[in-house]
Amino acid sequence: MKHNFSFPNKLQTLKRFWALSLCFTMGVSLLTGCGSSDSSKSSSSSSTDSESAADEDVITYTIGVIISEESDENTQLLNGFTDAANDTFGEGVITLDTHVMSAEENADTILTAFLLEDVDMIYTIGSPALSATSVSVLDIPIVGTGVYDFQDALHMINTGSSWDRYTDRNVTGITATPSVPLQLSEMIEITPDMEAVGILYTADDNDAVYQNELLEKYLDQAGIPWREYELDASDAAETTHETEADYSSVVSASLPITVSGREGANTDITSIGESNIITGILSPDSARSAQVSENWEPKTTTTEAETSEDADAEDTAESDDDSNDTSNEADSSDGENVVITTNEDSEEEVLTSTEDMTNEEIVALACEECSCLYISAGSYLTDQAETIASIATSAGVSTFGGDAKIGAYTLATYYVDSYDQGYRAGKVAFRILDGGEDPSEIKIGASDDEGVKLFNSTVAEALGMSFPKSFSEITEYLSTYVPGTNTTRVNQDEDDE
Repeated sequence: MKHNFSFPNKLQTLKRFWALSLCFTMGVSLLTGCGSSDSSKSSSSSSTDSESAADEDVITYTIGVIISEESDENTQLLNGFTDAANDTFGEGVITLDTHVMSAEENADTILTAFLLEDVDMIYTIGSPALSATSVSVLDIPIVGTGVYDFQDALHMINTGSSWDRYTDRNVTGITATPSVPLQLSEMIEITPDMEAVGILYTADDNDAVYQNELLEKYLDQAGIPWREYELDASDAAETTHETEADYSSVVSASLPITVSGREGANTDITSIGESNIITGILSPDSARSAQVSENWEPKTTTTEAETSEDADAEDTAESDDDSNDTSNEADSSDGENVVITTNEDSEEEVLTSTEDMTNEEIVALACEECSCLYISAGSYLTDQAETIASIATSAGVSTFGGDAKIGAYTLATYYVDSYDQGYRAGKVAFRILDGGEDPSEIKIGASDDEGVKLFNSTVAEALGMSFPKSFSEITEYLSTYVPGTNTTRVNQDEDDE
């Protein structure tokens, strides 16, 4: 069932009020004019008084802003939103009450203040902020940014690629996930001999799992084999995300699960335990192990290529002796990948176990099996990106980072301006508050395709690679780029959405 929300439009209400007032004033003026020689002066005076009063009663809106954490990206999301509000509503119309979640002021405290203040809208930055707000606020419009997986943040049953991006409730926003097709296109471009892709992540990183699964869908369509490699997050990364959870834990009890009323919802979800405010359905409690593509086949190494002819000859000579020699060595590990050795005539590939391996050893294995390694945007592995990229570069394997922080160490990345995402969110806010649109009827905005392809010259030099003019060197580009430079602002283009 689709829900319809109706939010008051202050500006339209005031316009109707002043229209009625003007009609009344004109009627009185006409009646007065019939019995007075000073009718012209009276009419002029009434009109002037009415216009003066209208100018004094400027419609204003208060938007509560709740930010998950302080960061450069979140600052630009706020800057973009603020500029869009001023460009669309006009200067002085919007008042932003901004708060950053912390130990002293957690989400519960902030949201309580917003409700007492009777804010007209809440703008959230980051998944923890949106997740906490969506639980406590059901009748105020919410616009979210800095979120990769809105279904997870809103505790919706994940419908995967079939989701139509409508929340069917009082929430909309702009996704932080960079364009996956364009990321894959760039990965292929930086890896001429693309045979297989290694996808690195940590088990409790729901945003990474979400982005990885989107990429895997496109890899399958392209016929490119892929394998996930599960690494351990560093102690620092674990602490950071545990702290975010503490700041946003406004509810400790289990939450109701919002299910999209539209067709195509997938309810085939396995979950252990109850969802909570931070992790939602795809929580660390969810049962999920590393995945591998159906067409998985590790890349062909140089040594294998050079000895293939000799190997074929030996196989032919010894086929009679070895045809019945089979073995099956498996290390059962409760869902972990295992080593499976088959006879030499079998086409089944060997999947090497990563159990008991260090992160460095797993990355080295990924380099042996894959042509390119991928780390998603906002990954829990961000603080290990330098080590991962160093191992891969030494092995002659290309690396791709989902955001600029990771891209500082990988061979390439696809950069999307956070300011632009915030600006787009500000335009959505205008549609709701001024235009009276229902958030449930506004799709979650997809990532803007106007990103920039960046490469790391140091890594490129180590790999003996050169890049065309369609790429920019990451250090040079980011050191001179001013956030918002590529954003088309409303006052620059009246036909903008």
